[in-house]
Amino acid sequence: MGTQRPLIVPWLIEQLDARRYPGLSWLNPERTLFRVPWKHGSRQNICDEDFQLFEDWAIARGRHRPGIDQRMPSEWKRNFRSALNRKEGIRMFQDNSTDSEDPHKVFEILHAPNLNDSAQGAAVGDVSPTLSGSTGLYGGSSSSSQGDTLESMLSSLEYCSPAEGAENLACIGGLPPFSLDMNLPVIAEPQLDQILGADTFGSDFEVRVYYRGRLVLADVFKNMRGLCFVPPGSQGCYRDLADVVLPDPVCLNDSLQVTYTQRLLRGVAPGVVLRIEGMTLCGMRQGHCHVSWSHSEMPEDETTHGVLPKEQLGPIYSVQQFVQDLVGYMEGKQGSPKYTLWLCFGEDWPDTRRPWKKKLLMVEVILKTLEGLYELSQSSGASSLKGAEPDLRISDSLQGSFLNQLREWREKMEVQFN
Repeated sequence: MGTQRPLIVPWLIEQLDARRYPGLSWLNPERTLFRVPWKHGSRQNICDEDFQLFEDWAIARGRHRPGIDQRMPSEWKRNFRSALNRKEGIRMFQDNSTDSEDPHKVFEILHAPNLNDSAQGAAVGDVSPTLSGSTGLYGGSSSSSQGDTLESMLSSLEYCSPAEGAENLACIGGLPPFSLDMNLPVIAEPQLDQILGADTFGSDFEVRVYYRGRLVLADVFKNMRGLCFVPPGSQGCYRDLADVVLPDPVCLNDSLQVTYTQRLLRGVAPGVVLRIEGMTLCGMRQGHCHVSWSHSEMPEDETTHGVLPKEQLGPIYSVQQFVQDLVGYMEGKQGSPKYTLWLCFGEDWPDTRRPWKKKLLMVEVILKTLEGLYELSQSSGASSLKGAEPDLRISDSLQGSFLNQLREWREKMEVQFN
């Protein structure tokens, strides 16, 4: 048995009573309102002391080992905020984080917590933006470890303010705050205006590249904001995107296929971009090579599909829609949601006459965060059969917790974006 990790509210009350951190204090005699210093990471006068509270919470939860792990102040603060947001009985009362003189947030405790109750300790506030591979991640795990996995993945979909969203993107992409390349064409679709810059999600991207059905590249790009596909020997111009260098087709045996593929690749330059904007995965092409996309390798009529616009980002994948579909899947009302994107370079797609393995260049992109949520829904008892009841014998508590948190997140997004 490992050391039991603390709950966020009892731990925070202990710090408030001890007056260990400057600016962290009670605001009323009833001890129901308290303030937390909340200085943004981009401020010039930022110092280690401004993140001490968040770092100590990460240490208490076992998410940071001083002197061993890399310091990740933005990640610590994001974890702290996520832990408070998901704790019943506490809410943010006032947001003064943009105050130039005294940036802070005020929280309200709606009812007194049971300081001896630690039954949910493993499922509260344990957040990490990095997802390991899905192999072995869920199989044979206890409900406690599954709860931690749920918190980890839902944290990447966490609701946050525009300023925090920018700071979290820097954390997710492994870059200093506000070092992102924002010189991109503006998305024209009006329905995305409210989304851009408001919230963000992070994900690993698993990429598989096929030349006429032959797998020529398989890699995972961790904690990125997006991808830029470039021809052999080239590199993209976006600092916050991972370059995916398409392999030289000289490895192929068919000389005619090599010639056609090389010609196609020259048209890809300067790159094909997939980029997370808010809660939406968007894409565009910058060269003259046309790129079609779909959510499945099977050319069915109901498959969502389209073409990438040139030099202007267009929406491809909505995380809000995925969560809505995942809720319906867990409720037994529909089939499993899609979390894979297929790109076809230089040819029409979907194509009912020619299967994907006959196309010169196909790329499969798997959003690992969404794949992890789907796999967790299965471990929670969800069934791909419409109308089937979830197998609650697997984990009653996890099934309820997972589904309820997904519903709450969906409702927040409906209020925010609809």
